[in-house]
Amino acid sequence: MKQKNVREELKDFIKERFLAGSTGENLDYDSKLLDEQIIDSSGVLVLIMHIEKAYNITIDDAELIPENFNSISYLAGLIEKKVS
Repeated sequence: MKQKNVREELKDFIKERFLAGSTGENLDYDSKLLDEQIIDSSGVLVLIMHIEKAYNITIDDAELIPENFNSISYLAGLIEKKVS
């Protein structure tokens, strides 16, 4: 998936899936996805399923910590580490 970088792809997915109807202009790579209630616990599951399918990786139980899912930057770092 090199046509878009991981951060851009995640940002687009989050805007489409969780911010439908709003412009998402305030969403940036360091927005606190959980703290700002952009995504909730069921949203994390949707995000995990998307990431595992899109990047052909598995998110391990030990990686299911709020810090890994609280920003696009953290998520992208986790994905990039697992893909390489």
